Amino acid sequence: MAYLRQTTAQEWVSYFIGSEPYRYHCWHRSSEQWFQQGKVHHTFGMINLFGGVFFLIITTMVLWAFRSHNIMKSSCYKILFVSVIISWFEVMTLSIWPAFMLLQGGVFCSYPFIGMVVGRSLTMEWISGTSLCIYLEINRLADMTKNYFLLELFDKPKKVMFVILLVVLYSLIIACFTDPCLYDSLRRGYSINPNNGMTPSLFSSHSIQMYNSIFIILLFLILTVIIYKLCTEHENCWRGSSELQRKIMLQSLFVCLQYVIPCTFNLCITIWNTMESPQCFIEGTHILFQCFACFNGIICLLFNRPIRVRLLEKTGLRKYVVQPSRRGAQSISKSIV
Repeated sequence: MAYLRQTTAQEWVSYFIGSEPYRYHCWHRSSEQWFQQGKVHHTFGMINLFGGVFFLIITTMVLWAFRSHNIMKSSCYKILFVSVIISWFEVMTLSIWPAFMLLQGGVFCSYPFIGMVVGRSLTMEWISGTSLCIYLEINRLADMTKNYFLLELFDKPKKVMFVILLVVLYSLIIACFTDPCLYDSLRRGYSINPNNGMTPSLFSSHSIQMYNSIFIILLFLILTVIIYKLCTEHENCWRGSSELQRKIMLQSLFVCLQYVIPCTFNLCITIWNTMESPQCFIEGTHILFQCFACFNGIICLLFNRPIRVRLLEKTGLRKYVVQPSRRGAQSISKSIV
């Protein structure tokens, strides 16, 4: 592990001074030869491109509807807002960049520096997204149980923003000092091996495997507590909450689901060497990641009437807004953590 950390630091220095690091070197072939190693896929490239642009538009519109809305006073919606921002970048790295590589027939060594930046960005997005998922579930647990210690974590906006910034910071650190996932048009998927002729044993994903395992364990423990509270204190925890609080609880569970399923598949990939996995398994896993990348924006639209209303108003479709009953309007403005 010390060797990997030292090598990673040296690799960053190599990139900054304009040379290629040893493990990711591409100097033994010309650019034309590297493109010959890849394979152009016009159909898959266009599907990725149009799908990515479509979901970028949806995610951007959701962020637009979120902006300056009064629901942003809630810490829960602050976390959801940042999660949607992360989803926007995930669409870029999981759809737009693969579309470019597929249409060009590129491999890692075709665009080594950009590929390295995109790969580390994907790692950062994954770490920050899963960490905010845990933070969101703790937020829902605090709101449901009214535990004083948990509520203290969300009683001030500065505390919430500090935790979010802390998550982004350590995600950046982890992304900088772990081996990134690199996209290859030949495999039509991501892998830690740049496929540049180096020995596969030089590349490791053990730290990401460990993180994914910890994420699943922590999330399982939190969900166990939530389910236990719902089963033993059903009247107080579920029926005693407002309709908005119940919707946010379900929304939080769906947001976490978008990370649990890909995380499980990711663990399967790391156990079963990606370079030797069947092509259908590699492509299927990448498609799964792509589908869940846009999940946050769609979930926010489905579960949040204020976001839908604001989106319709901003797009000139205000006449399609259905006015809620007086009771429903009050429930929307009810205070939540």
